[in-house]
Amino acid sequence: MKKIVALAFVLLMNIPIYTQAVLITGEASYIHTDEKVTVTKPIAGFATTSFTTDTTSDSHFLNGRYLIKIPISKPGFISVRSKSTTTLLFFVSPGDRLQINYEQTGDGGKNLIAKISGSNATGQRLINDRKLLNNSMESQSELLQILQSSTSEKIVFNRLLESLKNYTNLLNQLRTQKAISPIFAKALQAETEQRLLFWSANLLMTKLSDTTNTLNIKIKETEIKKLIGRLYTSFDPLNGRYDHSTLLANNIRSKCISIDKGYLPVSQKLNEVWQPYDEDMKDIVSSFSTIGFAPKKYQNTVAGDAILMAIHFSPMSKEALVKLGATFIQTFPTSFYSTRIKDRLNLTNANLKRNSNSISARSFGTFDATTGILTYNDNPEIQKIKILDSLIKKEFAGQPVFVDFWASWCGPCVAQFRFEPNLHRFLDQQGIKMLYVSMDNPGFITGWKKYIQNYKLSGSHYLANKDVQDDLGKIFQGIPRYMLYDKNGLLVEKDALKPEDGKKLYMQILDKLALN
Repeated sequence: MKKIVALAFVLLMNIPIYTQAVLITGEASYIHTDEKVTVTKPIAGFATTSFTTDTTSDSHFLNGRYLIKIPISKPGFISVRSKSTTTLLFFVSPGDRLQINYEQTGDGGKNLIAKISGSNATGQRLINDRKLLNNSMESQSELLQILQSSTSEKIVFNRLLESLKNYTNLLNQLRTQKAISPIFAKALQAETEQRLLFWSANLLMTKLSDTTNTLNIKIKETEIKKLIGRLYTSFDPLNGRYDHSTLLANNIRSKCISIDKGYLPVSQKLNEVWQPYDEDMKDIVSSFSTIGFAPKKYQNTVAGDAILMAIHFSPMSKEALVKLGATFIQTFPTSFYSTRIKDRLNLTNANLKRNSNSISARSFGTFDATTGILTYNDNPEIQKIKILDSLIKKEFAGQPVFVDFWASWCGPCVAQFRFEPNLHRFLDQQGIKMLYVSMDNPGFITGWKKYIQNYKLSGSHYLANKDVQDDLGKIFQGIPRYMLYDKNGLLVEKDALKPEDGKKLYMQILDKLALN
């Protein structure tokens, strides 16, 4: 059988490749299952979120390998991810070829390394090693120090430009050495500029709304507004050279909010079509209606992406979501997003009709990864639960429970899933139950079920209602989070170690339950 699989892979490697396709091959010797590989690709060159993309370019590991052919007509950013691999971001052009060799290192394979070769490999490694202002904590800290360094907005702006030069000079050097192509260098320089804009402008806007000045930025308010103006003039996200950027939508929204607050001049009259939806969209993007200050070309992209995200997370009633989708389709009838929104809302309406009387009761169940079936507990009392302890004591009487708090939007939560097969084996040996508690929007029924199935998360699952989530907010802020209950339903550890900690976590569990 292995010979047949290997032969099939070789044959795939030798099939004719269309000039408009990007070919990616991956190998991970530690993956022995049929694991899905998901690709997020650009739309007409615009970077998109995973909520926007379709699944036509997805693949699966086969005997530890995968091959993906991605048809694209314009350069742009793509991402590649699976349960047992790190998420990778690439800038690609039609015809590019990339090879990825995934390796596990450290105790229990805790660390993942992705060795990248192929088109613009040196530059691709810079992106994924987070060397281009794309390391969240380090990048924000670096730019915050510059913002704190002077009371003069001119001096601060010049220092930001000097910081940017460190990255652009590196890209220019690689281009001169022909380690990366001119179009690749140009795209990464634009991406780095948008990252500088993103961090700097958002820190400055936070300072303007923070009367206690916790950021310790010494520039006066009038000077901050001038600095915001300089940043958006120099790195305007509405300039077409930034259309590839992964932060395009974020920076356009921030610019529109700055216009609305009076930090920037109004360049065109507000399109008021989005104003009725600010309240409904507040859990997806703040001040949704301000995107009406953007040119219509960009309203299409920014609003379309946000609406698809709303369809995914269901932060509002189905009726409100349908109304918002209809407004978008009427405004942009020929848009790619209109087709996608129409398709997904039709599916959502069908699901609504089937589950309208049981949506809350069907928020708890048990998933069997072997059969792929999620068996619901239809007890209507579950929807009345206001604290998690009640569910633990009712459904797991006499059994200790390890709880994993997660959400579909939480990357670090999902990254821990690859360590849980070993955790499951340990828990089974000790007679401890596994409970996954999703902190997604309570209406996220369909997406919640898909995540459970895609990541093959055996165990009990609960999509927490608003009362339970509010109560948990008194115990902790931020996920991933892990807790341990004893057989009497008492919380014995409210901040357990992560699955990636392996034996240290197992010893902690044994100690807390006095099973040593």
